[in-house]
Amino acid sequence: SVSPPYSPGAAGGAEHQTSMSNHEETKLLITFLLMVIVGTANKVFQKLQAIPMYNYPNSLNLLQNFVYVPLCFAYILPVSRFGLL
Repeated sequence: SVSPPYSPGAAGGAEHQTSMSNHEETKLLITFLLMVIVGTANKVFQKLQAIPMYNYPNSLNLLQNFVYVPLCFAYILPVSRFGLL
């Protein structure tokens, strides 16, 4: 008699699939923890960097507005002029 082709559901295949799943879960957990650590360090260093800059929040707000508003109008005006809005 001819044996059926290998399938992941056959004996031994499920164990291999489970070990791969555990390996991937471990890799995902390590990646998540590294992301949390790097994000936290980034926020801490950002706060430390801004201590000597007393006007930093105001300057950042002005810079963002001077960049954001013209870019929005550069998109909105042509779209409204050509009737695409």
